[in-house]
Amino acid sequence: NSIVTEALILTEVKAKNEGVVLTASAQGNPTIFCDSMEIEQVLINLINNAIDAVKGRDDKWVKINSFEESNEIVLQ
Repeated sequence: NSIVTEALILTEVKAKNEGVVLTASAQGNPTIFCDSMEIEQVLINLINNAIDAVKGRDDKWVKINSFEESNEIVLQ
């Protein structure tokens, strides 16, 4: 969850400038062993791409859901 939170903090200025609402929800707080900076950069890229994809719409939002399923962490 902290990786997602950091990615949202780093993309919130762009989202605000484009009028896009960013939200996130998480079920639990699982621990993963990874290079957090690499995963954070991937999320930043995905969030920025999502902002670009919705900025021309009337209803502008990007939502991230995270949950654990079958011993895997799912980001949606």
